[in-house]
Amino acid sequence: MSDNPSSPIYRLLGGGTPTSVARGGLIKIGSSTALAQIAALAATPILSRLYAPSALGVLATIVSMATVFMAAASLKIEAATTLVDSHTEAGWTTRLSLIVAGNTSLVLLLGLLVGESTGVLGTSPLRYWSATIPIIVFLGSSFAVLTQLCLREREYGQIASRAVYQSYGTFGAQIGLGFIWAGPAGLILGQVFGRAIGIASLARRNKAWQGRPPAGTYGRILKRYWRFPVVFATSAFLNALGLMAPLLFVAWHFGPGSAGQLAMAQRVMLAPVALCASAVAPVFAAELTSRIRRKQVIRHVYVKVSGVLAPLGLAVGLLAAFVVPHVLPGLLGPRWGEVGPFVTIMSATIALQLVASPLSYVFLALEKTKLSIALDLGRFGTLLGAIVATIHFEWNIQSSVLWMYSGLAAIYLTTWAFGLHAVRTHDIDTQRLNEGPAKL
Repeated sequence: MSDNPSSPIYRLLGGGTPTSVARGGLIKIGSSTALAQIAALAATPILSRLYAPSALGVLATIVSMATVFMAAASLKIEAATTLVDSHTEAGWTTRLSLIVAGNTSLVLLLGLLVGESTGVLGTSPLRYWSATIPIIVFLGSSFAVLTQLCLREREYGQIASRAVYQSYGTFGAQIGLGFIWAGPAGLILGQVFGRAIGIASLARRNKAWQGRPPAGTYGRILKRYWRFPVVFATSAFLNALGLMAPLLFVAWHFGPGSAGQLAMAQRVMLAPVALCASAVAPVFAAELTSRIRRKQVIRHVYVKVSGVLAPLGLAVGLLAAFVVPHVLPGLLGPRWGEVGPFVTIMSATIALQLVASPLSYVFLALEKTKLSIALDLGRFGTLLGAIVATIHFEWNIQSSVLWMYSGLAAIYLTTWAFGLHAVRTHDIDTQRLNEGPAKL
């Protein structure tokens, strides 16, 4: 990024000429994410006819469980990659993150094998596919770790191309296998295949992590960035658990068929969120950490990006509430009748998530421990309350999902407000440190 005090993101989203790196980063990542989401949406009508809702429910449960563990598999050590001073140290940080992710996945595999042998997993469909959870955890966390290294080097093209490979590989394999296996096998194996393609190509291209560091390097990194494994890994785990809780609870309480219906609704409506998050968040994160290292103010960047995302969120929310539910029956087929009502229930939450999700990196960049934990505990407590109420009052599935997603909507709104407070506090401290005028 340029050393000019005017943020490239700020100029790109509002006024002035962006640097070629920032502009190229947004264009490459945004275009590739758009292609990936187009592939997902194009594959959805085909997959909905090849697989029953129960099959998608098993896949969604597997992936949701993997996502929870994936969030903390590397103990968030890779977040320090963009903060360390040298390219060499960034490679060592990446290597440490990969080692930790591999060990975490191995421990998870051993735990699942013990559960299998002792009968803890019972006779559910998950029993036959539980071994794929640690595989997905390792592949997904490794991809995230290597992506952080690419972000530090501003190799946005690498992130873009690998995301496309992963998406097209996943859906291509799932469609092809769908003609062979009508059950969850094709969906799960296709998921593993797509993730393997993404990580293999990324690992070959990035060589910085392959060098062995001097003795004591890992300990020094952990000592300097202890908040990442101790605080933010825990926070990420709670965050992922909160996000996955609705689907995991529906799968447990209402069965894999209902979980498949909810997963299909999420699949359709999270596409615009993923597009905005993948296009804006990486460049926003890189710019944010760059400005923090240079001791510059960041509030105007936060506000400007919020102003761009808010109208997009509103548009997506209105479409989800009034248009999408009427279009889905013809696209998905007769087996997916519950998806439309779920989309309507999710509309406000999706609108707020589209704004808050890309901006939430600010808590990690500023190491705002208390704010991050407060949000995660609030999310978890809100969802837990809805789950307990569902069981106690014997709510039907739509009432349960409504209360869970209403709670998530409130949390996303609070997340944005806490983020604004965090950047304002940072700018006040920066102004005092620099002993000069700053636009707050």
